[in-house]
Amino acid sequence: MSVRSAQYQLAEFVASAPLDWGMTDTVAIVQQAWLDTFAVSVAGVSTSVSRGILTYAETLGGAGRTRPWLSRRLYPPETSALVDAAMAHVLDYDDVTAAWRGHPSCVLFPALMALAVQCDATGRDVLRAYVLGFEIGAYLGAALTGRHYEKGWHATSTIGVVAATAAGCRLLGLPAHATCDAIGLALAQASGMQASFGSDVKSLQAGFAAAGAVRACVLAASGIGSNDTVLDGPKGFADLYADRGWAGATSMVELGSGPNAILRYGIEMKLYPMCYAAHRAIEAALLLREEGWMDPGTIEAIEIEGSTGAHTPLISRVPSNEQEARFSVEFGVACALLDGGVRLASFGDGMRARPELQALVHRSRAYEVSGAPTPRRATVRIHGRDGRVQEREVSHPTTGSQRERALVSKVVDCLDCVGAANEAPAVRSLFEEGLGATVATMLASGPIARIRDRISGVEPAP
Repeated sequence: MSVRSAQYQLAEFVASAPLDWGMTDTVAIVQQAWLDTFAVSVAGVSTSVSRGILTYAETLGGAGRTRPWLSRRLYPPETSALVDAAMAHVLDYDDVTAAWRGHPSCVLFPALMALAVQCDATGRDVLRAYVLGFEIGAYLGAALTGRHYEKGWHATSTIGVVAATAAGCRLLGLPAHATCDAIGLALAQASGMQASFGSDVKSLQAGFAAAGAVRACVLAASGIGSNDTVLDGPKGFADLYADRGWAGATSMVELGSGPNAILRYGIEMKLYPMCYAAHRAIEAALLLREEGWMDPGTIEAIEIEGSTGAHTPLISRVPSNEQEARFSVEFGVACALLDGGVRLASFGDGMRARPELQALVHRSRAYEVSGAPTPRRATVRIHGRDGRVQEREVSHPTTGSQRERALVSKVVDCLDCVGAANEAPAVRSLFEEGLGATVATMLASGPIARIRDRISGVEPAP
């Protein structure tokens, strides 16, 4: 096995990094990400996708000792990861990162939780593994310099499966050669297309990635080998998935040096339960609404201008169902102007079909302008019937202390979907102060157990 391949060097980094590598200044960020992932999973538990994935899990059979965090059943680890990841991603309310233009936590945490139960790892162990896995995902995001995302790959799953595999190998304590094999096994499963956006399949692609990561780790730990050139060798991942070149050698020099990827790129918690590509425009619309200068009924037209590539994931101008609405910036802006925000309830049939909202959606036009793709920005320009025009531009969605306060409110709102808003303080305490316990203990803890007991009509009957 060549020790010089990028794949093996990644494996060596994962296996040999110091115990608390990258944890300085990131612990609170990752704790918040875990709390956020749990909260959006609770909000998504009653969707048809969640019900369907639990029904599917029952058909797989097999003894297991891992429990999805909102299920009363025990499943094999791959199944638990599949269920948790799909539930975390189903509302498109989970966090995002520019590091690989995807959703990191909906893949990383489900895979790590399933593996943590197998090896009696603690919550703090999961945090450490998450930071390393995020770093590998960011490395791939930088190395795939071509049109990986622009071509239509769903980076949450294509890159997420490798990031979660690296994190899982770290959690299990696998040596470099086994970690290299696991990365090769993960790359063999890397898939997911943006053509699935606006359908149930998008959330399942996150589930497939989490389950694939668990599978890759367990197979490698069992002695299944892989070529060490699957990542960057001829006809390998880079050749097939990055059609404008591979910058892996350049970014490898920086791997593990300087600020870690979480600090460089950040993990963005969503304030609105829809595609992040619409959030800047939503906040621009909210600024216009706060000024109160124009009644929605007097609006003649709405322009939604984005920087180059800003609207790539957005697929539906006039959505016909809930999933399509989550990928319609026109819908998001209309909700912001009418209701002062986009909420979980905004996607119900009755709310979507309101004549006044539909009128604004049909009067909207979203487009991109040429220029540098970053920093991303959105401009919302409203034309009144009396000839008045007003616009606002947003480059950076809400950040800092405002976002922390918003996360607290978001957790309460998500838990309230199952009548458990009163559990929010205990849940926050668990993810802030209870991470010294094993993950199995955390899943059996009071607040999670009580929330699980409140959920009815979701799982198939025994």
